[in-house]
This record gives sequence, structure tokens and C-alpha cells, in this order.
Amino acid sequence: MKKSELKEIIKTAFLAEADELNEKYDDVKEQEDVEVEDNVDVKDTENVDVDVEKDVDVDDVSKESDIEVKSEVPGESEDVAAILGLLTKAQEKAEGMGDEKLLDQIGNTITYYT
Repeated sequence: MKKSELKEIIKTAFLAEADELNEKYDDVKEQEDVEVEDNVDVKDTENVDVDVEKDVDVDDVSKESDIEVKSEVPGESEDVAAILGLLTKAQEKAEGMGDEKLLDQIGNTITYYT
């Protein structure tokens, strides 16, 4: 096989692959054009009556909670120590409730502050 024949084979293979890629690109481009052209304006002709005056019972009774936690964290300010103390207390409560997701979130917050 001569060098020129090998070059011709490589050139033919390269051009065939390039044509195939161009066809795929054209197909994808055509699909994108079709998707864009599928947008249709819709007019709402149905009226729905909603009773906004309807009374709904809401449990809006609030209860005040006085939780005091003494905490001391070396090297941290009073505010951070207080926050960490409350978070630790909340973590204990979440553990008592068995709420794993809440435990993870509180743990992540504690990690943020430490």
C-alpha cells in the first residue's frame, strides 16, 4: 500500500465521519427549532369563583417558651456560646422525637458554629 493510498483512505473515513456528525447536528438543531416553535398562546376562557371571605379556623394561639441553657464554650463569645447551648438542647429534644432529619440539620448548624 502506498502512502498516497493510505492518505486517501484516511481522508475518506474522516470525511464520512464528518458528514455523519453534521447530519446528527442538523437533526438536533431541527428538533430544537421544532421545540421552540411549539410555543402556543393559550387564552383562559373559564372563570372560577373563589370565596375569599370564607372563614378558616387557624390555631393562632401562641405559647411563650422560656428556655434557659447555661453553656460555656472556651474561646467563643457569649452569643455563640448561648446559640450552641440552645442548639445542643434542641438536638436533645429532636433526639427524643426521633426526627433524624432534624438531628442532621441541627448537627450541621452546630458544626458551622464550631
